[in-house]
Amino acid sequence: MRRLLFPPILCLAMLGMSCGGGQTTTAVNPPAANDAISGPSGPPAFPVDRLLPGETLDGAGLVAAERNAVASALGISDEFLAGAELEEGAGISDKNDISATLLATPGESAWGMHRFVLAGQEPGVVSADANLLPGVNAASYYVGVSNFSTQRWDWHGPFTDSHVRIPLDPAADYTSGLGNCFTAVLGYDDVSLELVGVSISPASLGDEQAPAAVSGLTASAVSGAAELQWNDNAEGDLAGYRIYWSQQGFINPHAVGVSALPYLEGTTRHLLELQPGSYFIGVSALDTNGNEGPLSGLQQLTVSGQPGSGLLITAGSSFTEIGEQVELNVSGADLYDIDFDGDGSFEITDDSASQYFMPASSAGILRARVRGHDAGGELVALGGLSVLVTIANLPPFADLELEQTSIAPGQSIRMSGVNSQDLDGTIDFFEWDFDGDGNFDDDTGSTPFASHTYTEPGYYDVEMRVTDEDGDSSSAFATLTVRGASSFQLAETGANSRLQMMDVAGRPALFFINGASESLWFMRSLDERGDGWPNPTEIYDTSTVSNALSVQTVSGNPAVAFRSSGLDRVLYMRASSSDGSAWAAPVQVGAINMGNGLDMEIVNGNPAIIMQSTGSDETWYLRSSNVTGTSWNPGVKLFDSPVSGFNPQLLPTLGGPSAVFLQSAPLQNWYGAKANDADGIAWSIPTVAGDSGNDDGNWMDTIASGPGFIACYSGETIYGDQLRVSYLSNQQPSDNWGEPQIVSKGGRPRIAKLGRMNGLPFIIFEEFATIPKRLFYVEARDVYGFDWGEQIVLLEHGTDYVEQLAVLGTGERVIFSYKAEGENVINLGTVYK
Repeated sequence: MRRLLFPPILCLAMLGMSCGGGQTTTAVNPPAANDAISGPSGPPAFPVDRLLPGETLDGAGLVAAERNAVASALGISDEFLAGAELEEGAGISDKNDISATLLATPGESAWGMHRFVLAGQEPGVVSADANLLPGVNAASYYVGVSNFSTQRWDWHGPFTDSHVRIPLDPAADYTSGLGNCFTAVLGYDDVSLELVGVSISPASLGDEQAPAAVSGLTASAVSGAAELQWNDNAEGDLAGYRIYWSQQGFINPHAVGVSALPYLEGTTRHLLELQPGSYFIGVSALDTNGNEGPLSGLQQLTVSGQPGSGLLITAGSSFTEIGEQVELNVSGADLYDIDFDGDGSFEITDDSASQYFMPASSAGILRARVRGHDAGGELVALGGLSVLVTIANLPPFADLELEQTSIAPGQSIRMSGVNSQDLDGTIDFFEWDFDGDGNFDDDTGSTPFASHTYTEPGYYDVEMRVTDEDGDSSSAFATLTVRGASSFQLAETGANSRLQMMDVAGRPALFFINGASESLWFMRSLDERGDGWPNPTEIYDTSTVSNALSVQTVSGNPAVAFRSSGLDRVLYMRASSSDGSAWAAPVQVGAINMGNGLDMEIVNGNPAIIMQSTGSDETWYLRSSNVTGTSWNPGVKLFDSPVSGFNPQLLPTLGGPSAVFLQSAPLQNWYGAKANDADGIAWSIPTVAGDSGNDDGNWMDTIASGPGFIACYSGETIYGDQLRVSYLSNQQPSDNWGEPQIVSKGGRPRIAKLGRMNGLPFIIFEEFATIPKRLFYVEARDVYGFDWGEQIVLLEHGTDYVEQLAVLGTGERVIFSYKAEGENVINLGTVYK
């Protein structure tokens, strides 16, 4: 038997005429069905499988599979057989290289049976393309699937649509002892149809993930029917849509009294013929493994009248070659909407012609659909047909799989192209571009495997190119992550610098105090990823700047608070543009002798700052009297004690702000305080929030996460230093932090900064005890910081420790800036994880 081969592309199913109300998905026997009878007068006997000439058995005793993919019902994993590739048949009046014409005389059956070699893999969905030919009233057909559990055919139908998708029972066994599945398409009693092809979508074992709920369902009443439309569900293994209806509202679509279409709709439109009355209609999505998603919202409507007369649609041929045109003839309505390629959009609307020519621009099954209607839109009919589009020579199909998608530097990885295929020949060459630079680094001939060792961290777009015996090529791509970080010098600075990063108008931005010029600088990336940067801009140089720096988005624009040692007080500046290209004059905040440490947040809509006095004995809170920060209220002293107020953090908790800060003697520990009102006018007395028995809270940083806040800090214990995190719920007092979770222990964690990426917190910290000193990245697996992932070494930087560090999670990746001791440059790093 000649196997017809087509390129593996995805086509949508045909929008067809409804089979009418009241039908369910239960398998049925066609009229006069009798498994003991074969031949034109009845359906086929249940098949007895055997090894055919030229076939071989695999190690499991199953017929070795030969891939035969096509642009068929669902996707590349389908097995397809053209209508003419029959195993057996009866009542076959005509057969060309592609299709077979079945002619059932009055009172008798005509059928065609196909045998699919699946190597024991169970089918999940069977789809058929069959064009009913004109001249017969109430023409329809049935589809049967071999059920080896019962040794009988499971029949489904009757169908009038040119394309149907039938989900199968996951508990049944549809394959023979040789691993093959049989299908049959049958017409009965004065029916003529052109069988274009049948395909099977295999089920995937262990997949229990149901598709998402169908959204956007609308239902419009037309004469004798409901015209339905909904949003496309873009699931990768989507089999189609199941349509339910009842004259009563329902929650369970499988309840008594609820009817269902006896097949799956493949598009997002359907015309459901109904008897006059009031109906509730819903739609769900199914995948190829039988998993059904939630029911859509129900639509209620009232149907009256009788359905419009059926459309008559014929094609000049059931197959053509790519680049040709297919003649399409229609009748039965006043006006027509034509969708040539079955993508859901009508290329022609409200046209009265009876003949059209549809282009065959791509190979596969072309499923045209036609909507016929009258001028008032009351009488509507839907129909369509299927045409097979062939091509003389096909390029090979490339499929690349990586042994892993994330590796450590120095690790070797194995790559496989074993699932690549040339549907009309063989693949002669596998070529590999390991680093995505456009140059192929290895040629393994006909061997579909390669290995490569990566030494540098980064994201690598691996390309595999396959070439067949005709010289045609295709490529497949996969992204590999080599964990770690890369960095480059971003800006020059001096000693005693400070760094802060934030998102400014959708791009990463860096603020820094230049220790050499003792001035404040700003720079914003040229792109969303932080790949390109301009030269920094000096935004304040009037007085000496030092010590402290905090940034925040204030009323849509970036803002910065910093200490001017020349003025001995805190200054606040807000950009006059959302991208930070222009800045307003600074505003003095609070009294003198302030700003040894500070943090800025938005509290009840206005910017607010917590700050430490320069004498390290007082902690103050101040809040602006307006949303832009041009005027500030008098400050509130939160704490007054020697060697206190270090590393202050302000948290916008519910009901009023909270604050945490360090006191370094007699034992270092961190304290928490909570405001008694939304603006922070009055505060509770600060209390110890950390471990009162040990030095706790060094290098503290905080960030909002989930319904609360996370703090990370270093704690000293009898077992050594630990990097810890604690969680504070928005509903709890500021000293009621959760039990500390240990992120890293056994070393000497130093400077640590928290960020957030895709909703989850992460920490970048330095391990100070090792030589060379190393910078690590670790990401939480939950918003509370209860569980943390693998620690990734980002950088090794000799004996000099990291003096300043800032982090930022962008939409695509984590970036960080740092300055090492003894170096007068700021480096920008990218995390690969």
